[in-house]
Amino acid sequence: MGMFDLDKDVVEAEERDVSGGYGAVDADVYLGVIKMIYLDEYKAGSKNFNIIFTADSGKEHKETIYYANKEGVYTTEKDGKKVPTFGYNRLNSFLKVITEKGITEQDVETKTINVYDFDAKKELPKERKVLMDTINVPVAVGMINTNTENTTAESNYKDGTGVFKNINSIDKMFFPDTGLTVVERLAGETEPKYMEKWKKDNKGQVRLKEAKNPGAASGGNTPSNGASSASASTSEAPAPKKSLFG
Repeated sequence: MGMFDLDKDVVEAEERDVSGGYGAVDADVYLGVIKMIYLDEYKAGSKNFNIIFTADSGKEHKETIYYANKEGVYTTEKDGKKVPTFGYNRLNSFLKVITEKGITEQDVETKTINVYDFDAKKELPKERKVLMDTINVPVAVGMINTNTENTTAESNYKDGTGVFKNINSIDKMFFPDTGLTVVERLAGETEPKYMEKWKKDNKGQVRLKEAKNPGAASGGNTPSNGASSASASTSEAPAPKKSLFG
């Protein structure tokens, strides 16, 4: 089997365009370039992929998404069926836009790249597996802004501190020349209807994400949703960036 091949009894998720329904989000669609996607793992062994995206404005965005546990298993149980993890599906969806190929068709090579070292507190050259067809590829991304509660390592990142910060993350990817999604292109669509719907549902909003145990590490003194959202968006909200199609 290949690196990302699924067992025959795994029920693969069908690619769909889904927007809204997740509370407050602050987002827009930005043109830019995927510099690369590389694979890494957490100290405990769980596997992740890392996206480096540079917007046309020059702003760089780095994001880590976990797709497998420390045993390297990237499937889970849902409704009595074995299915790929959320992270695996997300990577597969992104790759279909970036490389026009699925996750199992990727060319993976070990390269020496600069990776942040938490002990040295700076980037150092290290060997990592790189998805070669993701290097310097133009793309349009639906970027959200989430007002996220900080958590403590001692609680295995479950207890909230009551302090919030804004975190950007990629919610959706579109073909940069047309604004279409994978689903729309496969259906023969020519108008970016879903992108316009995505922007209508999400643009300019702020998503709130409290810890599993909100405020537990601060004696339960968690700010209200409105207060924490306003505070973060005022002090830490990112500067406006170039948007696709206005």
